[in-house]
Amino acid sequence: MAPRGARPEPTPGFPLDDRNPSRHAATVRRPRARAEPTPLPSTSAPSLRPPTASSAARKGLTAMLCLWAGGVQISEGLGAAGLAGTALVAALAFPREVEVKGALRRWWPLWSFVAWALLGPLLGARGPSGSGLARVLDWLGVPLAAFAAARMTPRHRRVVMAVAGGVFVLSFAAAGLQSFGVWPRPETMKVLGYFHHPYLRVYEQGPVPGRFMGGGLLFHRLKFSHVSALVALWALALGLQARRPAVRISAYALAALVVTGIGAFAFARAALVALVLAAALLILAKVRHRRRGAVVLVAVLVLGGALVGLSPSMRARFAVLTTAHGGEHRDALLATGVRAVRAHPLLGLGMGRFHPRDYATSSTPEDVRENAGKAHNQLLSLAAEAGLPGALLFVVLLVWLFYKFDGSTVSGSAGRACLVFFALLSSVHDPLFQAPFSLALVLALGCASAPGLRPSTP
Repeated sequence: MAPRGARPEPTPGFPLDDRNPSRHAATVRRPRARAEPTPLPSTSAPSLRPPTASSAARKGLTAMLCLWAGGVQISEGLGAAGLAGTALVAALAFPREVEVKGALRRWWPLWSFVAWALLGPLLGARGPSGSGLARVLDWLGVPLAAFAAARMTPRHRRVVMAVAGGVFVLSFAAAGLQSFGVWPRPETMKVLGYFHHPYLRVYEQGPVPGRFMGGGLLFHRLKFSHVSALVALWALALGLQARRPAVRISAYALAALVVTGIGAFAFARAALVALVLAAALLILAKVRHRRRGAVVLVAVLVLGGALVGLSPSMRARFAVLTTAHGGEHRDALLATGVRAVRAHPLLGLGMGRFHPRDYATSSTPEDVRENAGKAHNQLLSLAAEAGLPGALLFVVLLVWLFYKFDGSTVSGSAGRACLVFFALLSSVHDPLFQAPFSLALVLALGCASAPGLRPSTP
């Protein structure tokens, strides 16, 4: 018999009841299965983790974004196929997450611009052309790219970045060979003509004897320069925030190759200046270590200045800006755009319906009359086609996107830099007239606005 006050020995296999140690637990206590709480609709900021999706769905989105990011550096058709494929995979693999009403509410500036650009001119019985319609609908790729990028894991995002960088390296090598004339004869490349590829543009004489206008895999020096600049700004944003030295060095090297290709092979003056200024602003905004930021900023400025100062070809390109022909009669082109806006200030001519020859005078040069439809100023061309309200809505869209991006992340800072580059380039060019750049820009801006791209190191 146990002494008074002693704890009784527990029966083997059964725990004591701690609340009443004088009696044994009669049965084994098994933990009750907890019912998983039903998730409620979230009204807060979106989660940083991609929504639950099958591995096949994410791989499908990754493949389509790779086609989109790589295709815009090769041809318009491949880039458009990537955009269409992304939309198809998103609709089939994520049918419950595609919310039309929510997208209309969240992206109201974009929908306002698209609606006016397409429907506004119709009030004056002037509908868009086929190319004009495509340029406007390209902007629907911004929320599409954001939707797709938010549902990808960091590993899948790295794959897309690697594909975009790898295709650029190939395009850079092609531009170098084209610029120095180490390229097949036009008769050999004639097959590309069946695909409406501008292969003859790389045989145009450069600013100095013996050099040609390198156009990369796009076979067009301006398309190559403008699309590659977006790749450079994303690479620079990654390098400024990457923690691993290998990633940082690779990103900086890729950005340096872009600057070199634009200045030394494509001889694109406006693209080089806009890229250097956008890169400088990006560095000043994102630098965390002053010494590293100062080194990178000086390197970018020195590289851009060296390409102009030490290269006779680039010096010749900048020197001819003072002549009427070297300026490509930009003053005459701008004058035709101003006349078009004065003639149709409210409703515009319809997207893709502006042609300088329709607003030329007797003194307008012949090459201006033959221009395909650009005023050499993106906002002026847009005002001529969509009216002043359309141009205002477009500016509101760009400003809204700039403040929508999270500048503390790689994607957000890259998106802001791409907007700055586009704004600078638009003051002297019509970059959206080029389908590959239009597709590349909406992809860059869409990925920059994706809530799932918040981690600062991919």
